[in-house]
Amino acid sequence: MAGAGLFAHATQDPAVGPERYARALQEHLGQTADPVALAAWGWEELGRLQRELRREAAAGWPGLGLPEVLDRLDNDPAEPSAAGPEALLDWLRQVDQQVVQRLAEEFDIPPQLRVLRHDLGPPGLAAGAYYLPPTEDGARPGVVVWTVPAGRVPLWRWQTFSHHEGIPGHHLELGGVRFLPAPLTRFQSALCEISGYSEGWGLYAERFMDELGAFDRPATRMGFLVSQSFRAVRVAADTGLHLGLRVPAGLDDPAAGQVITPRSRLACWSAAAGRPRTSPDPRCCATWEAPAKPWPTRSGNGSGAGTGGSQRPRRRSPMTGQAPRRSRRVWAYRVISTTLA
Repeated sequence: MAGAGLFAHATQDPAVGPERYARALQEHLGQTADPVALAAWGWEELGRLQRELRREAAAGWPGLGLPEVLDRLDNDPAEPSAAGPEALLDWLRQVDQQVVQRLAEEFDIPPQLRVLRHDLGPPGLAAGAYYLPPTEDGARPGVVVWTVPAGRVPLWRWQTFSHHEGIPGHHLELGGVRFLPAPLTRFQSALCEISGYSEGWGLYAERFMDELGAFDRPATRMGFLVSQSFRAVRVAADTGLHLGLRVPAGLDDPAAGQVITPRSRLACWSAAAGRPRTSPDPRCCATWEAPAKPWPTRSGNGSGAGTGGSQRPRRRSPMTGQAPRRSRRVWAYRVISTTLA
């Protein structure tokens, strides 16, 4: 009866409207924000990333369009891949070791955070990944739980996923807070989380590794750019859907100029990933994820390297032709290092 009573008050409109959306936005971000301005930023960021994706594709695969390049990365046996889920986990562990070695040149990483476990999720788990912080006593390290399809796994997307969920992403964020001493309460260190800050940390972790030149092959950098594009389109799609905004009229898309609906969000994601419009992506429904604030480095040296830790020339930006700046840093090691010392 209770369910039937609530159903009578339901609306056919999938949009929650500006009032409820503003409340939800503040809950997720921990601050107020203008959703219309966020939507405009999302479309602008999506356009920038699309241009960069096309430049990267043209440089690595001359003569092929973006959809053809992405199809090749997924299906060409010559592209690096793991033979199956267990082989993928072994590869992710190798990436962790290389990243820790590289980051230790610039940060004091607590010993408890130099180990990260990768596990496969149980059957029936929803697609995606999630991070579990280490136990308070350190008996179990942090764990990233992955949902991986059976069979061959192309690796071009997985490096940026690993940086987001693991090192230097949520493992150093949530795992680091777990080991901060008093006066933090157990609620603050284990349960209190603001989605915008936490996911912003993960996204900046991806961008930071790009600044370090970690995506040193065109394929892995394509994976990074697709991941960032997906997040940008979630901003535009979610705000647009719930506020009844329109797809920009100048967008090269059949939905241009139309009010955003659950169906048109599919076109947004397809444009972001350069994919044919085949089926909707149910994850295209989250609110804005704010970038975490940068933190200063422990050392100011300008040596650049990829995930392997070996010295190599710093990667130059395909947009500016200049080497990435080294002054921007995301992690609060100024806090973690001093309190754990």
